[in-house]
Amino acid sequence: MKYDVCPICGSPCTIKENVERDIKGFNCFRCGIFKITEEAETCLANVTNNEIRVNISGWIRENKDMEILLTEKKIKSLTQLKNLSVFEKADKILIYLSQKYPIPGVGFRLNINGTNNYFMNINNYFGKDISEQAVSDCKKILPLISIGRILDYFEFHFIWDSFLKKEKQYIQSDYDSFTPKGWAYLESLRQPNPNSRKAFVAMWFTDEMYDIFDNYIETAVIEAGFDKPIYVGKREHNNNINDEIIAEINSSRFIIADFTGNRGGVYYEAGYARGIRIPVIYTCKENWFNKYVKQSIKIKKKSKSEIDKEVSMFSQIHFDVNHQNFIIWKTGEELKEKLINRIKATII
Repeated sequence: MKYDVCPICGSPCTIKENVERDIKGFNCFRCGIFKITEEAETCLANVTNNEIRVNISGWIRENKDMEILLTEKKIKSLTQLKNLSVFEKADKILIYLSQKYPIPGVGFRLNINGTNNYFMNINNYFGKDISEQAVSDCKKILPLISIGRILDYFEFHFIWDSFLKKEKQYIQSDYDSFTPKGWAYLESLRQPNPNSRKAFVAMWFTDEMYDIFDNYIETAVIEAGFDKPIYVGKREHNNNINDEIIAEINSSRFIIADFTGNRGGVYYEAGYARGIRIPVIYTCKENWFNKYVKQSIKIKKKSKSEIDKEVSMFSQIHFDVNHQNFIIWKTGEELKEKLINRIKATII
């Protein structure tokens, strides 16, 4: 059977023309399933850096459970994905294999020796018949290469042979399966919700912050590739609110903790998430970050009636968290852009 060539990675794929107006659908052996607009294809044609293309391919494969439409704006955003270290690539390969082959002792049955044919070389595939065996090998190995964001044959064999087999001994050399040492290391990497698309937001319950959530935080999380985030303050529920918060954090991939207002609940939720190894992104509006702010407080008069009084108070981020890499923001738009970049750099 003859296959087309993926516009992202050069691997064999099938194409469904005009899925919608000016949109094509691709099913790539390496990247997976995605749609792309004509404008995005034109934009992508100008991307000559293979590492950027490898990152885009890996992002698509990692997000295979969501419907992906690559627009020109999305392509430009994905070009900013961070480059992974050798260790991060190795971890992604291990995690992928552990999910695909979860039974200890079962071999991977990968034709690793033929991997030189799989790296962004369209001359291997374009307009040529591909044997059933080659198709079978491609479908096993190319997703692994995509997940690991592997650049070329040399990098793959360094990670596979020199690092994972010889140096770390996570994979048996004579029979491709995890060693007991490999399973032990995978257990140490385990995150509570590695496949979750959910983000939880901890923040001050005020009208101003509701607006920030609706127009900027929610948009940032969705544009970064995750589902609509959870903000318990805006959700209907019958449970105890503390139980509801804990349940939502427990099932989230990461949380955004905004310390505007210096609220104790945000400290609690961020600390709880860190305690169960869920990543936390720390944010705070600039005029609340270690600065004097004006607040309205209630004062009781001798008549026992209450009055509101505006006072100047110093809002100091507690030393337990002030060493974290905070996103300090002035406007909602600034927060949105910084959040998108931080999520891509640290979560995806």
